[in-house]
Amino acid sequence: MKASVKFKICVDVMMTAALYACMAYMLVGEETHEWIGSGLALLFVLHNALNRKWYAALLTGRYTPLRAFQTAVNLLCLVGRREPPPLCSARTRSCATTCSTTCSCETSSYSSTQSARSISSS
Repeated sequence: MKASVKFKICVDVMMTAALYACMAYMLVGEETHEWIGSGLALLFVLHNALNRKWYAALLTGRYTPLRAFQTAVNLLCLVGRREPPPLCSARTRSCATTCSTTCSCETSSYSSTQSARSISSS
């Protein structure tokens, strides 16, 4: 096995270990979590730099159904995931203090004023 392939595998193993360590936030603590996350970001950049030929080969060759599927999955992993907006709780006293501006508490059938009245009357 070539030294460059061994190095790529080593980087991949370190990325996997760093990801698991980053997810163990309660075990490693906040400061260690942040350092591991920074290292993981650097490993991600290194991983993409080492595998830059993959990007160049995207538009070459014949696309079989398997290759098209694998490429779509890889590209979707690069795009990432968008966080959904926070949900409002029907029991909150004030929508403005618990929800973001995208919240639709005012349009819900159980408004924050109704919940405030029911809490104050009990």
